[in-house]
Amino acid sequence: MKTIKITISTFIILLFCFACQQKQNKTTCEDLEKKVDSLTSLYADYEKSPIYKFYHILSKEKRTKVDTALIEEYRRLIGKDELVDLYIWDRIHTINTNDHIGNIIEAFEGTYILKPNHNKKSAKITSIEISKDSCFLYKIKKLVKAEKLKFKNSSNKYTKGKIILNNYRISLSDAIHPKIATLDDNLCMDCEQLQFYKTE
Repeated sequence: MKTIKITISTFIILLFCFACQQKQNKTTCEDLEKKVDSLTSLYADYEKSPIYKFYHILSKEKRTKVDTALIEEYRRLIGKDELVDLYIWDRIHTINTNDHIGNIIEAFEGTYILKPNHNKKSAKITSIEISKDSCFLYKIKKLVKAEKLKFKNSSNKYTKGKIILNNYRISLSDAIHPKIATLDDNLCMDCEQLQFYKTE
């Protein structure tokens, strides 16, 4: 008799536990569905937001001239969010500046040789070569310095820009023909400023 009572009690307890477990599983599934729906809704809203569209356009940038085509896409986003507008104007300015710098470097690309009024033997540098992203300094065909271009804009209307290579500063001018590159050694106060002209 005792064993029957224990068996029945155990069966009732198991039945109760099973029913609770089923109810709990159902509640957990419903909670998870609500969370998934909520996250899906949040993501859909995020995809429509100006910041998402901004980052989508930003991911297309290649840091080359082709980026100028993205300016129109950026402009279409202006006015939807004030904070995003600040980022947009910054990107537009950066793209325009990079395009301007790219145009200047392209215009000054080539080989520059020391003007005849300078003494080749005493000059530290006798020729300069400017390529798309690098600058090379030579002393009578021997490479002295080679580095990636570090370009700075110039406020002087006759100087288009400056290239910085460690202690050397090269000013680029197209005020006269042919184009002129002026070299200064920032570590040498007594050194002569050297002028180079572009070879055709």
